[in-house]
Amino acid sequence: MDKHQYSTLIKIFIATCFVYTCSAEDVSLRNYAKFSGKVGAGNFSYYSLQEAGDVTFVLKSILGDADIYVAQQKDLLNVADYELSSVTCGIDTVVVPASFSRPVHIGVYGHIHHTLSKYTLYAIVNGTDTNLILENISNDNFSNAGSSSDDNNSSFFSSFVWELLETLLQILLEVLL
Repeated sequence: MDKHQYSTLIKIFIATCFVYTCSAEDVSLRNYAKFSGKVGAGNFSYYSLQEAGDVTFVLKSILGDADIYVAQQKDLLNVADYELSSVTCGIDTVVVPASFSRPVHIGVYGHIHHTLSKYTLYAIVNGTDTNLILENISNDNFSNAGSSSDDNNSSFFSSFVWELLETLLQILLEVLL
């Protein structure tokens, strides 16, 4: 390796370390998905989970009162037939264990005392700093503006950039060592 290549690799390494250090909170938030929606009174909005491992779902009601129900076998949930649920008047949290067979079916239910419930559903993948995300949700540090497709595209792009930086860093370390 000549001096110019070595210098370039060192610059990439330093830049990667700088970005990684400055955005440490973003790194711990990269393994989650965010879905926004609305559901009428007495109705369900359905989601399906294919991801293996433990996954934590956090449901935040923006308007009204939305509740979360989870089932392994039934793709159409009801309030009487489910394995897991959270039906609080605040932030609802359910941890889907790795032992659940996939796909797992998730239903967001609009409580009957509210004609419309608006919500944001977070799916937090295993290995992510769940406490940090829950703290950010509780403190309203996540924006509720925008459509869910924009949020998903932004999340995908952010995840892609971090994966790319991580790969570059691994290559750099392989070359240097």
